Amino acid sequence: MMRKVAGFWLGVLVVAAVSCSLDYDYMEEEAVDVRPEVEITRLQHTVVRSGRTRFRIHAMGSKTWQEEKRQVLEEVYFWEYNQEGELAAEGRADFAEIMLETEDIRFSGAILLYSYEEEAGIEAAYLEWNAEERRLQGNDGEEVIITRDDGTTIAGVTFLADMRLRSLAFDDGISGVYVDEQADEQADNQIEE
Repeated sequence: MMRKVAGFWLGVLVVAAVSCSLDYDYMEEEAVDVRPEVEITRLQHTVVRSGRTRFRIHAMGSKTWQEEKRQVLEEVYFWEYNQEGELAAEGRADFAEIMLETEDIRFSGAILLYSYEEEAGIEAAYLEWNAEERRLQGNDGEEVIITRDDGTTIAGVTFLADMRLRSLAFDDGISGVYVDEQADEQADNQIEE
């Protein structure tokens, strides 16, 4: 009897296997879109040019899609160095999506960037860097905060910075405190006289 039951279930499995048709092409296309070709945990990457460190990246996770020429970093920290090898800028973000062909970058999550050369930092939830145009911008309607070492703090929404022109703009909701160091120096000189 046991042999008949086992034979029955074996027959059912064979019939089911023969009669089922899976769309394997669909599964392969889906897997290509979702699964990265390269995954790295605790990534550390250093770029050296002319014998000097120019850029360092640490990330808790890295996923790369070669065909899309795209890399996503999680919990990313970076340091940029000038030609003399001095620290020029540093930052962190929960995520950074890098378009490998253009070097455009989308930062998201808790973003903090600081420039030692500009003596200023940026705080945002989303920033997008266009490498060719040397432009940094936030999402429409989202707040970006800029803080300078002199005490200036400016916040606003729909942020855009053009690094070529060394200019920045907000479309709306601007507030903050501006410290004019030249006016402070002039006032100090007048007080001393």
